[in-house]
Amino acid sequence: MELKLTWNGREITGDEPEYQEHFRKIIIRDVIPYALAHPERTANAIRFVPIEESYEKS
Repeated sequence: MELKLTWNGREITGDEPEYQEHFRKIIIRDVIPYALAHPERTANAIRFVPIEESYEKS
């Protein structure tokens, strides 16, 4: 499943192949651990949405 990352309401994209792995590493290394450690701070700031669902709302 593909995911879209939204950070504080701003979509973070990495459509270019050279950026996709970079974003994946950042998400796995930094974003997910921070979100799990601080759910009270990130509940509304970080949201993972399936790509199909994001297109339906556009």
